[in-house]
Amino acid sequence: MVVPAARVSPAPRLPRGRTTPTGNVSRSAATLVHVQQAYPLLRDAAISCDDDGCALTGLILPPTDQAYLDQRQEMLLGGLAAILATHGYQTSAPVHLDEVESNTFRLRVHILQRSD
Repeated sequence: MVVPAARVSPAPRLPRGRTTPTGNVSRSAATLVHVQQAYPLLRDAAISCDDDGCALTGLILPPTDQAYLDQRQEMLLGGLAAILATHGYQTSAPVHLDEVESNTFRLRVHILQRSD
């Protein structure tokens, strides 16, 4: 005898692109201002949370000169993590870069809010 399985509706997914879990918009805004001041080469910077956790994202355009390359290297090798730390965030994984066009990258840094 075969009994058909009961249909179960999937659990609703959390909305994508919401602000930080605590809703601390002013903290996120202050962090983004600091990041943009230190690294203007990072375009469309945003802090958001989704099913994959919280992250800082942005777009890195193709380099224009050696100073730009130097600033990009500083940002990727710890500068961005240092700014995030001053605002109470810690990075939980290495910086992830996806090339979206020739020498143009989408940056994603997974972040956690420190509870200190």
